[in-house]
Amino acid sequence: MWNIIFLQLTFFGSLVVLSAFVIFSSARNERYLIVFTIVLIAASQILFILNGANFERVWEVTEYKEFLIP
Repeated sequence: MWNIIFLQLTFFGSLVVLSAFVIFSSARNERYLIVFTIVLIAASQILFILNGANFERVWEVTEYKEFLIP
């Protein structure tokens, strides 16, 4: 579902916010953790895009998520 603009905005927005955290972070350990998070998010998104045709839609998960909404 990468062709939905809101998913793209969320993905790139999170990368921008995390990049700002890296720039303004003063502690080195925090920078390492944030950079690791950026790499993890980007790698997982790339894997989903490259391997998206092999994923099967499981509708039961959506039903359980709807129980938590109220």
